[in-house]
Amino acid sequence: MWRILLGRLPTEDSLVKAGMSLASSCRFCYASTETLAHLFLHCPYSHILYDYFSSLFRVHLNFQLSPLEFFISAISWKASPQVRPRPRPSRAPRIIEVYWHLPPPGWIKVNTDGASLGSPGSSSCGGVFCNHRGFVNCCFASLVGIMHAFEVELSAVIKAIEYAFDFGWHNLWIGCYSSYMVSILSCSSLNVPWRFLSS
Repeated sequence: MWRILLGRLPTEDSLVKAGMSLASSCRFCYASTETLAHLFLHCPYSHILYDYFSSLFRVHLNFQLSPLEFFISAISWKASPQVRPRPRPSRAPRIIEVYWHLPPPGWIKVNTDGASLGSPGSSSCGGVFCNHRGFVNCCFASLVGIMHAFEVELSAVIKAIEYAFDFGWHNLWIGCYSSYMVSILSCSSLNVPWRFLSS
């Protein structure tokens, strides 16, 4: 901000004035030479950013000012009295403290989890296998494609069971954070997404 206010940013027009030979153009819109006024006041990409902030704080921006005047006025922006603070998110309805327990001797415990970037969205899952002494036997992470969050949780458990079977671990303790998964596994329900019915 200090360099902007003093006009000390090395924009291409200032470098040309200092004697450098440049074919100056704005790196964002390619429609004008790169000057301080263009970059911060007249470039369409700057306007997108300013439109967002002006709608957020409900202020009117005057782009007819010089860059120095514009930034001095920007420093003194104050939100309109009509702006109300955003409501705080509601508290979690119930917080349950969970303790991690070692599996009994001869058992392997796997903790699984999954994540989905959207609903549905690009998804991945993983799991960590531990023995009765708390040592990690192995772990896995896998991309599973485009899925909903509950499908990803199910994919993680299915992959964990497949890995355990391949390693010969028949006494498997599955830990997951999904009540949906617990209900499916505890009652052998067939109420699963159709793509998993053959798994």
